[in-house]
Amino acid sequence: DVRTAGALLLLYGQFVSRLTRLTAADIEQHGPDTCLRLDTVPVLLPPQLATLVRAQLDAAPAHPRNPGPRPLFPGRSPARPVAPQTLTRRLRQHGIEPRQARNTALAAWASDLPPAVLASLLGVHIQTAVNWASHTRRDWTTYLAERVRVGTPAPRKTARPE
Repeated sequence: DVRTAGALLLLYGQFVSRLTRLTAADIEQHGPDTCLRLDTVPVLLPPQLATLVRAQLDAAPAHPRNPGPRPLFPGRSPARPVAPQTLTRRLRQHGIEPRQARNTALAAWASDLPPAVLASLLGVHIQTAVNWASHTRRDWTTYLAERVRVGTPAPRKTARPE
């Protein structure tokens, strides 16, 4: 469960509490492709991650008294998901710091996708997506304007010896 949760966290930047709420209903099989529904759009999982997710789902036993979809990360009772604090502790024991992993993943996504796509794909609030996009923008105009404002001298040309 740590490998699967860690991979989902590192790749898709989800909160641990959100990972613990994932169920079998959030995993969709479309022919040979496995998709994970994080919000409204199913996200295609890379093949190795799809194998991990399917193995995790197969390892999560169905509970006869729970008619609903079984949790992807079951807790002590197979009918209930693992507590977010427990999964967070397990991730940290394996060297994955959830907050840093989430921030890194969101920064990577935001540098490549428009905020509207990021929000619907990963299920984050649109303002969160806009904030990440502004933090990761590739535009250097703010840096250059600040450099001019502060008056940082430009590198001097040195005379070349002849």
